[in-house]
Amino acid sequence: MKAYPEYKSSGIDWLGEIPSHWSRMPIKAVLSKSSAGTWGEEPREDGSDIICFRVADFDYQHLELGHKNLTYRSVDDRQLIGREVNNGDIVIEKSGGGDIWPVGRAVISKFDFKATCSNFMHVISTNYRANNLYLNYLLATIYMHGINRQYFAQTTGIQNLNIKEYLSQQAYFPPIEEQEAIAAYLDDLTGKVDALIAEKQKQVEDLRSYRTSLITETVTRGLNPNAPLRPSGIDWLGDISEHWDTVKTAWLFDNIGSGTTPTSGADEYYKDGNVNWLQTGDLNDGIITETSKKVTEYAVQSKGLKLYGKGSLVIAMYGATIAKLGLLNIGTTVNQACCVLGISKKIISKYAFYFFYAAKGQLINLASGGGQPNISQATIYNFKVVVPPIAEQKAIVEFLDEKTEKIDALISELEKQLEELAEYKKAVISEAVTGKVDVRDWKPQI
Repeated sequence: MKAYPEYKSSGIDWLGEIPSHWSRMPIKAVLSKSSAGTWGEEPREDGSDIICFRVADFDYQHLELGHKNLTYRSVDDRQLIGREVNNGDIVIEKSGGGDIWPVGRAVISKFDFKATCSNFMHVISTNYRANNLYLNYLLATIYMHGINRQYFAQTTGIQNLNIKEYLSQQAYFPPIEEQEAIAAYLDDLTGKVDALIAEKQKQVEDLRSYRTSLITETVTRGLNPNAPLRPSGIDWLGDISEHWDTVKTAWLFDNIGSGTTPTSGADEYYKDGNVNWLQTGDLNDGIITETSKKVTEYAVQSKGLKLYGKGSLVIAMYGATIAKLGLLNIGTTVNQACCVLGISKKIISKYAFYFFYAAKGQLINLASGGGQPNISQATIYNFKVVVPPIAEQKAIVEFLDEKTEKIDALISELEKQLEELAEYKKAVISEAVTGKVDVRDWKPQI
């Protein structure tokens, strides 16, 4: 795309030069509505409840509100005045956020049904000065450049956007017809990019599913398709090779244990520590070569932390990473949420890793507890493992190592392409709404 014929200084650092005919004004000057959301009351379930959008409904890849698993709340009609989310309105996250997605994201509503949004959000509508789609892309660009961070008022660990100051910031707006042209150009181009992203995401999902099914098939049936089979007596396993054993984990591993967490923030346990200390967040369903934290020798001695050696298998017993695995390539201590299966002469560590990878779903099904389900060590002790002869274990490991390495390489390449497409999409949006390219003569391809 070509550049504009004439530019001027914007006076705004992140914007740089701007087309000379664009007008500077605060964002609030282009708004016809600006109001906080409301969370209302518990739903009555009598037909009077209203959809209340949450930040969880943000489909930020497409910069619009999603529509899955919608939440209904009871909101008084008087409380709803000015707080409805209508088709074309923009909703801004003003409270919450985190390190990965800081507060300040904005998305557009493309729904006709009656709705509002939670009190963690703010709803705006445009007046005659701005096209709502253009403004949505502009706010996305402001977020991409991290400008939203300038308006943070963080309290009690929660990020809060000072919405009044945020909407008072200066921005540049082309004439309304030009805004419409830019929005149409971006809708067309980002739509094509999103289609490519969806296609590649599907390829990644298919490869991951194939990888899991390949591992499961191999650790339950082996490499000989003609081998005679017998019932395993375990529902999820079905038939297994006739000469394979099924035994409890406790029979295979003499050294099964866990760890503990030394008092958080205590210098004597952590400062200048040089002993690896593994948490469930370090588990990646792969080989563990490092830990995110270390503890001191004093912590090891005073807390009775046990050092587990290279080749041990670690299983997360609870938390967000429940049933995640790690095969140690280092010596390390662990926290209390990790169950460690030490090295055994009865089973090859890498084969055990592949088996428990295939069994993750079954372990989770055996978890107990409500809000935070956990897999007890007793559950792992009594879990049945399929055990081929050592020679077959070695052959299975070699086969799966070769196959999964190729699959992982394909996934890695696709993920790299997805990152590049996401960056390209950001660049396209930023260039258009900051006037770096002139799209006034653009026409959609038929």
